Amino acid sequence: MNDNFSQYVISQIDEGETIFDISQLFGGMNNFMSLVSKYPLLKQIIDEKLGGELEFETDVNDYFKRYKLPVQITGVEKADDFEEMYDIYVDVIIPEVIDESDIAILFNYLHHLEPDYADDWAYFNDRKFNFDTMTHVVSINGINWKDMNRFVNTTVEEVERIIPDKYEIWYIYIKKQNMKHLLNDLSEEEKNRIREQHTGGKKLVIENFNKLVNKKLGEVDEPNN
Repeated sequence: MNDNFSQYVISQIDEGETIFDISQLFGGMNNFMSLVSKYPLLKQIIDEKLGGELEFETDVNDYFKRYKLPVQITGVEKADDFEEMYDIYVDVIIPEVIDESDIAILFNYLHHLEPDYADDWAYFNDRKFNFDTMTHVVSINGINWKDMNRFVNTTVEEVERIIPDKYEIWYIYIKKQNMKHLLNDLSEEEKNRIREQHTGGKKLVIENFNKLVNKKLGEVDEPNN
């Protein structure tokens, strides 16, 4: 294959085509990514398009924290159980975490969350991957789950210790008994109002979240400084 492949792909991107749609012309995402790997400059462009973010929360002693971690798509497959759904496999990129035990702890926590959040916890630069997809974490910093100690004991406190503060996007302190009632009373519409829509996914608006909490509880305890 010559440079015509690279030039064609770039022209399609310039015309506004998604990476997913382009990949279908070359046998699907996995085959397309294999072809792209032969062209370093093109791979750099595609890698940026296949990047995204994974959002999730932790809860320790009445503190609810939300994190956003960078991810990179490493594979895409058509879902077995749903005709129009795709499974997306990602590598979580958090270079500050280098200890293998810490990587295993973080993976275990994300793996624990996956069954409940796989359909809406990732937002990708290529908009096509933000709909009708299930996102699965298969590696962290390039270390595949098969090479991890997956039976290591994992606690939320350890997860919060491991993740650097730069990846924390908000936290809020609410007494557990109040939060329990708050979450039970929230309608789906109210939950959705916590976030605002943006191209390729959703973004939290802290002001809206605080307004919603204040509306439900009347008053929220502030953390001690």
